[in-house]
Parts: sequence; C-alpha cells; structure tokens
Amino acid sequence: MPQAVLLDLDNTAYAYAPCHAAGLAAAWREAVPLQARWHDAAAFGADYASARHAVKSHLEGQAAGHCRRLYFKTLTEAALGRSDLAATELLHAAYWRAYHLEMKLDPGCRAVLVALRERGVRLCWISNFTTGQQVQKLQVLGLLDVADFLVTSEEAHADKPDPRIFALALARLGVEAAQTWMVGDDPRDDMAGGRAAGLTTVWLRRAAGVCPADHTIDNWSQLMDLIAAETM
Repeated sequence: MPQAVLLDLDNTAYAYAPCHAAGLAAAWREAVPLQARWHDAAAFGADYASARHAVKSHLEGQAAGHCRRLYFKTLTEAALGRSDLAATELLHAAYWRAYHLEMKLDPGCRAVLVALRERGVRLCWISNFTTGQQVQKLQVLGLLDVADFLVTSEEAHADKPDPRIFALALARLGVEAAQTWMVGDDPRDDMAGGRAAGLTTVWLRRAAGVCPADHTIDNWSQLMDLIAAETM
C-alpha cells in the first residue's frame, strides 16, 4: 500500500475535452456581436488558439499561463486594438459557466479516493493551474473533502513536470517519494515528471496509446485493483 497518492485533476478525475468544448462554444456565442469576423465559429476558435499561444509563450511554465481570463483579454485586445474588460469578463464568465455545467466526475472516482483515505493513504491534488479555478472544479465535482491537500503550480511557482511542484506536494504530505504514487493522464507532466521525482507512476489512459509509466489503468476501479495486487 502506498503511503500517499498524488492526483492530477484535469482529465484525470473527469474528461476535459467536452468541458472545454462547451466552454468555448458558450464564449463564442457571447463574442459574435463584438466582431464581424467572429460570426464564423472557426474564426473565433482560431483567434482563441492564437491568444492562448501568445499567453502561454509569454508565461511558459507558470500557472497564469493557463488563465482563461488572460486568453480572452488577449483575444479581445488583438481584435479590437484595445482592452475591453467588460467583454473579457463576459467571455470568461460564459466559458466557465458552460464548462462547469458539462463537468462529470468519472465513475468510481470519489468511492476510490474515500476508500484510500479510509485505509490511511494520504492524498494530494497536484495541478497546473491557478488555485481558485481548481477549488471551483473540485466543488463542482463534489471532491472538496476527499484529499488532504491541494497543491497548484500557482503556489509552487512552476508547472509540472518541474520537480518543484512534486517536492512541495511531498513536503505537505510529509512522505518520501519512494512511498508515493502519481496518478494522472499526461505522459509528460504527470508520468515523466512523476518518474523524475522518484514516484511510482500510474497512467490513466483516456485514449489509445502507450506511455512510459510504471502502471496503466483505464478507469478508477482499476486503481484499487492495482493497489491490491501490488500489496499482496
């Protein structure tokens, strides 16, 4: 039995893609009156992608690089030639409202996490994002109370796979890397980062493929099966 498990949140406790698609569609509907070009959803999507790339390039490896408010601020500035903060807030609110409505917790996720806690396993969410947004997601998913800690890249000053965020999570939990597992979906951020930090890595596979992780699972119930098998 591991002493602790570090848990990615986005696309690990729930499927990210449908939530983002719903959020972006809602933002587009609000954006249509702002710019003639945005009557075309594809054009809006391309401009959003460009704004996202610009923000991420400027803030590489920092939690703010994931901030949708900055994406929409940059998007509107590029289109209008000035900041339109009212429009920024309109698009930002529409995005997250639709995103949260679409969020669905993976089957078995909460039950597995509760069972691990009951067995004395320490749990910590470890996520590349700003703290406020991740707390909101955990609230929507009904997961505010299932882990001992939440550690975000905002407080670690570094995104996964940077070792600093893993070190901070281990320090909060008071455990050693050798007794800790990392569960996540991202081959680079979660698996490569976790292995470099000395953790046992468990890849939650969302789509067909392979990943250099210690273990691979396709759903949350398999995590309990894996732990049972490893501790026999």
